[in-house]
Amino acid sequence: MQVELYAEYDRTKLLPFLRQSNYYPLERALKICQDRDLVPEMVFILGRMGNNKQALSLIIEKLRDVEQAIDFAKEQNDDELWEDLIKYSMDKPVFIIGLLQNVGSHVDPIKLITRIPKGLRIPGLREALIKILQDYNLQVPIHFLFI
Repeated sequence: MQVELYAEYDRTKLLPFLRQSNYYPLERALKICQDRDLVPEMVFILGRMGNNKQALSLIIEKLRDVEQAIDFAKEQNDDELWEDLIKYSMDKPVFIIGLLQNVGSHVDPIKLITRIPKGLRIPGLREALIKILQDYNLQVPIHFLFI
């Protein structure tokens, strides 16, 4: 009942409640959030239920937030989620740039770059590639220090 009351009367308290409490039925909470189209709350509940692909899909399709999608994939540490995110991003320049700038060690940048469709205009691509090369050049000397 508390989930429903927060959803109806004080949404700002709903997500913190969902994060802190384990004493609510997940399916019922998800239904309440779906009925009201409360996407961030649905993402959290789906993640807690183990429906990571569905949660990522909501982030991508409803929120259209590349940084949140990347953070979610990092938290889950799931190669299939990364693959889904990369597939989705290939015709969306904003997502491609976001991935190039933020994937770090989670995705091989070469694998990502080679999948970009030819002819796709991506504002900021040059700067993102330069940053990747600079990061790589810093990693190589550090790697040899620890060998």
